[in-house]
Amino acid sequence: MLLCIVAACSFDASGVASGSGAVSSDETAGTSVGSSGDDTSTSAASASTTASATSTSPPPETGDTGTSTADSSGTGSDTGGAGCGVAPDGGGECPKECANACGDGVCEIDCDGNHKCDGSEVTLRCPAGWPCRVVCTGTQTCKDATIVCPDEHGCDVLCAGDQACQQTEISCGAASCTLTCGEHGQACDALEFRCGTADSYVQCDFDQDSEPELVPARDSTCACELDRNC
Repeated sequence: MLLCIVAACSFDASGVASGSGAVSSDETAGTSVGSSGDDTSTSAASASTTASATSTSPPPETGDTGTSTADSSGTGSDTGGAGCGVAPDGGGECPKECANACGDGVCEIDCDGNHKCDGSEVTLRCPAGWPCRVVCTGTQTCKDATIVCPDEHGCDVLCAGDQACQQTEISCGAASCTLTCGEHGQACDALEFRCGTADSYVQCDFDQDSEPELVPARDSTCACELDRNC
């Protein structure tokens, strides 16, 4: 009996030890692998979701800048409409009348000096084929004279000095045309400015005692304007 009790106690103790001890290595390994597997599965699922979101997201849109070559070029801004600001370049051999040998692409007619080109019998005619610049600087240098701009090219006339272009007549052509009155209040006294069929302007550095008279071109829709300083 005693042996049976001891044996039973030993068995029970062994059983208790066996039953109350740590989880077996197989169970531990199974639990560990299972937990690791769950974490791995979760990470893989997360990576798969991220990859799917990345692959299905549309590429970023660059958008429209809202500009165009035509808009940024500034074309079509002529004062009176298409063709009003026309000023073609010159070409060919420089005419002998040009004092500057057309070095800057413009034929310059030089009337620098007192009374140099004055008189009602004097006609300063710009040669064809080149933009023209007429310089009348000095006392009565171009007084009573007639200045004729080229038919198809731009024209700039400078009148600077006491009565430099008093009673002078200026006729513009079919390209842009500008008269500048400077240095004296009678530089363009009683001058007649015949506007061409392109934009034509008179601008004054000094208020003129008698403002230039503007004669608009017939049927032209381009500018024919007198600066308010005149």
